[in-house]
Amino acid sequence: MAHIVERGNYPALADLRPRWQGTLIANFNGPEPTTRQAGERVLRSGLADVMSYGRLFISNPDLPVRFAGGHPLAPVDADRIYGGGERGYTDYPAVGARLR
Repeated sequence: MAHIVERGNYPALADLRPRWQGTLIANFNGPEPTTRQAGERVLRSGLADVMSYGRLFISNPDLPVRFAGGHPLAPVDADRIYGGGERGYTDYPAVGARLR
């Protein structure tokens, strides 16, 4: 299993997929989080077997439910993540939950 993070101008997935026969997990590390549509394109193209969503999963801990139901996504608040406490990790509301 390998996890490839594509960033910048180097087409890592297109270059490395032919060289790796095992399970390949992909992510785009751009200024914006990877979208559902981008993930689906990569999977359909065969460039990866699984997509990871990193920051988008932090702000949407119920991301599979949101994707499946077409629910809106909570935006990523960069000032709230990786701060050393629960704020920004455990306080995003789930679909249908009341905001704090």
